[in-house]
Amino acid sequence: MKQQRCLIAMSGGVDSSVAAALMQQAGYDCVGATMKLFPCPCFDEDALEKGFVCGCPDNACDVVDAMQICKRLGIPHHTLRLEHEFEARVVKPFVDAYVAGSTPNPCITCNRHLKFAALLAWAHGEGIGCLATGHYARVEGGRLFKAKDARKDQSYVLYTLSGEQLRQLRFPLGEYSKDEVRKLAAELGFSVADKEESQDICFVPQGNYTEFIETYLRLRKLQLPRPGNIVNTSGAVLGTHRGVHHYTVGQRRGLGVSGPEPLYVLDIDAPSATLRVGSASERGEQVALLSEVNIIDPGTPVDGRSFSVRHRYQGREHDAQVFLPAGNTARIVFSKKQPDLTRGQALVIYDGDRVVGGGTITATE
Repeated sequence: MKQQRCLIAMSGGVDSSVAAALMQQAGYDCVGATMKLFPCPCFDEDALEKGFVCGCPDNACDVVDAMQICKRLGIPHHTLRLEHEFEARVVKPFVDAYVAGSTPNPCITCNRHLKFAALLAWAHGEGIGCLATGHYARVEGGRLFKAKDARKDQSYVLYTLSGEQLRQLRFPLGEYSKDEVRKLAAELGFSVADKEESQDICFVPQGNYTEFIETYLRLRKLQLPRPGNIVNTSGAVLGTHRGVHHYTVGQRRGLGVSGPEPLYVLDIDAPSATLRVGSASERGEQVALLSEVNIIDPGTPVDGRSFSVRHRYQGREHDAQVFLPAGNTARIVFSKKQPDLTRGQALVIYDGDRVVGGGTITATE
């Protein structure tokens, strides 16, 4: 019987490396592919065979790591040049959102437009029938479920997938814990077995969002967000700030103003460059309005029903009613006020372990 071909999204880390090995052990004819998202000297695969030494700091190039793992497994590897698409689809919208007073999740945007859409399109062009990644999640019959390891579950960032896409996807790590994955990598002799995980957004490696945004805007000769006022809930000016891109809803530290109680950012009005702050007792909204809503299985009864929802990647789930007006919008009514509902963040709807769908928070009430 002819083996089914499967494209493996190779990031150069331990998770995708073990995913490739597991798919190979399961009998798939595997092909590796790495999305090249940043310019660096490491884009020429032939160069590695000619003794090319990676020009990245400390030779820490994910593309080279992915190539070496594929070579060890005896599977072909391809590098997909997506630098321009990544800048246009992920980086620029990230900067634009911060300048507009929102707090985006670029990993979800990347999953939506590149990791799955672009890789599946490339796989189809090569006659490859499925795509496997190193995500910690589970897929069954076109439905998405949480991973076995709750600490590593990544279903939150996958809610944009459609049932049709999910039927073509494989998440071989969904039944494993991170410790088990690292142990498998060590047993397989993978050089990345102890490779550290990135805790930051990949294009902001030091986690300094403000510096990145300002550099991006200056290089493109675009205007930086202007300073403005910090006001309390009565409208009284408490001080000034350096630009709205320095802040996010719920932020407490670094405000530069004080009061009889600790102050938090309650709202960001980018057009007027105004931050509204308040005490803990003044925090909280009970309604979130969503745009770009995706319901994975359109046949699932959702409108007017109660679900568990999560509005932060590492946050807790909360009870809420979900209403679906016309279009791809939603109105989420929580059973209790939430202190940190933030424009730009994803809100994901769960029915037990199953991901129903989700959307982007655009406003709160």
